[in-house]
Amino acid sequence: MAPTPAAVTQSSASHAPMVSGGTLTVANLCAFEQGCKRYFSTKAIAAPDQVCRVIYNFEDETVSSWIFNIKDELMDLSFLDFMARLHNKWLSNTWFVKYGKILMTPQSDTPFTQWVNTLRNANKILRSEEDLYMDDKCLHCHICVLLSDDLGVEYGTINSNAPGVLDTIADLDKWIARIGHMDNNLCQQKDRDRRNYLANLASYKSSFKSNAGNNNSSTNTNTNATNNATSSSEQHHNQKFAYKLDLLERALLDANDGCHCCRCLWIGPNHDCKYKTTPLLFSEVPKITEDYIKAEWQKRDTQKTSDTKQKLTNAKQKTTTIAAVFDYSSDDASDEASVEANDADHYADEYVLPNHIFWNANLSAPSVSPLRVKMLIDNGSPPALISLKLAKRLNIPFRPLKKPISATGAFKPT
Repeated sequence: MAPTPAAVTQSSASHAPMVSGGTLTVANLCAFEQGCKRYFSTKAIAAPDQVCRVIYNFEDETVSSWIFNIKDELMDLSFLDFMARLHNKWLSNTWFVKYGKILMTPQSDTPFTQWVNTLRNANKILRSEEDLYMDDKCLHCHICVLLSDDLGVEYGTINSNAPGVLDTIADLDKWIARIGHMDNNLCQQKDRDRRNYLANLASYKSSFKSNAGNNNSSTNTNTNATNNATSSSEQHHNQKFAYKLDLLERALLDANDGCHCCRCLWIGPNHDCKYKTTPLLFSEVPKITEDYIKAEWQKRDTQKTSDTKQKLTNAKQKTTTIAAVFDYSSDDASDEASVEANDADHYADEYVLPNHIFWNANLSAPSVSPLRVKMLIDNGSPPALISLKLAKRLNIPFRPLKKPISATGAFKPT
């Protein structure tokens, strides 16, 4: 049987609230705290005396016994610290997880005022958790991050037109009221746009039916003038502008990164579409259905497979330019100045290099002491190789490639 939660009662603001026997929860502790603050305000009780006035108002035997055993310690606390001790003692170790999730919930489609009140209530409950509780300044920044897309854009636009006009509002309540007014205006604008869209759609359907009726009546006549009028009407009908997208078509386009203007898939909604200013004709637009989307996906997959095969074929027919790192021997130079001179060719045991830009470096490996090497800088080739002699000196293990690479060096061998 589930435990019965405690109940909080308060006969009037001039009387302290009472907590009946039962399990203490976040909800009844918050109600008890609110009732105590109302009582303190009405009776003008000083802060040092607040805990003494309400510490014995818990009727549950377990809670009252705990309070009696440490009453001296509890009476020295402030009221907020006393409530924090109650939270830590009588609530579960994970009670704050639920309210932490509420605090991290973005606005989405929820009205701003309703959403902010929920966040502030959760933040107030988390006051005893120092890692989660936010002061007004932090809460201001937190709300800005979690605003809906439309409201966030509007907020940024106003701030860019008048720099700092919103961020300089120090009072959190005034700032929330200002953002709530902006959100209400956006909601009203969306509602007007929706009504205008539905009205235009109804007008378009009515016009289309009227044109269809005129075409049918013109077809039934046998005079030349009527035939000419019918041909002209049909030609005019073929030049009708594209129909507006319904909700399903918009969802299909959005799911496939399509454009609402030209109806093309996988090009993104923000691309530079010529049909944003030029009307799209009826004959140029496909009907956006699930079957059409599937067919376009099959075409795309087929094209990708063909492109991949072509790339593999081209790769097999090409050789790869590689870079090389050679062992530098002190016998190749008479002194330090000649070692650092990059103007002359460097001769190794295996290759002859033309004039390039080199870097004299010390190469470290676990198996040998630091070794002086000469490296080619910015050679422009994706892979890089070292000479066989240097690899053996560094005790680097060898293993064959699963697929050999056909390669050519960036120099001519002797």
